[in-house]
Amino acid sequence: MPAEGKISVVVSAYDTGASVQRCLESLRDSTYGGDFDVTVVDGTGDGASEAIAARFPEMRLHVSPRRLFPGEARNAGLAACDGEIVLFVDAHCVPSRDLLEHVSRAHQAPTAAIGGVVENGDPRGLRWAYYFCNLAKWMPRRKPEEIGDLPSECLSIKRWAMDEYGPFVEGTYSSATAFSWKLNDEGHRPWVDPSMRVARVDMPTFRDLLSFQPGHARWYVRVKVSERRMTRAARLARAGAAPLVPFVMLGRTAIAVFRSGRYRARFVGTAPFVFAGFCAWAYGEAREYLVT
Repeated sequence: MPAEGKISVVVSAYDTGASVQRCLESLRDSTYGGDFDVTVVDGTGDGASEAIAARFPEMRLHVSPRRLFPGEARNAGLAACDGEIVLFVDAHCVPSRDLLEHVSRAHQAPTAAIGGVVENGDPRGLRWAYYFCNLAKWMPRRKPEEIGDLPSECLSIKRWAMDEYGPFVEGTYSSATAFSWKLNDEGHRPWVDPSMRVARVDMPTFRDLLSFQPGHARWYVRVKVSERRMTRAARLARAGAAPLVPFVMLGRTAIAVFRSGRYRARFVGTAPFVFAGFCAWAYGEAREYLVT
């Protein structure tokens, strides 16, 4: 039995190319028979909004004159919708056609926030390194389970929880992670449900991965220091532990991959490149802990 109430889908789009079209096509062709609407928040500034308006006139469109961080885009979409359940989807992801059915069923439970799993929809060569570095913790799995960090690619939240613990942190990345911390602090442990599926497409190249991993790590550290009120001693300790970080992250990723039973051969074949990506992350993290 589906949960009662309307589902509002918020799709945040920036520099998405053709992937936003694929995302919206899948939502338009959804098998869900209940009440739902879709709001697209576009901050691309490349004419994408005109194409979206022409092809998907039934969807609400919010166009920003400037680039929005993910949290800002989600907040803008949230302000424009009225569903009892809000589903945030990244425009670089193609949701399964039955995604909304599973979101509705999952939210029969009192759980405040439920994330979906992220499949690799772009299995080209070393683009797997990006997947394993950034998305492996939300790989497909056998059963629902508690999770400490929700995926921004597919994140569903009951409206009351959004009203009570939101909005998302703005002006930075890692806003979904910061929201997850709030929920955990308040005793609302988030879940991930493997029946809720999206596929990440247009994966960055390995060269791009190495260039932006340090920057994204620095954004993450800024949010963590601010939201978790880290002391100077704690920051220095984290910086000192930086040489161990790539090994810890690679080990956690290996565990996730082998527990999942998916993509094992791909992981083994790309492990040196995944490790390089984690080294780039550790460098950015250590540098920011020292200067923040």
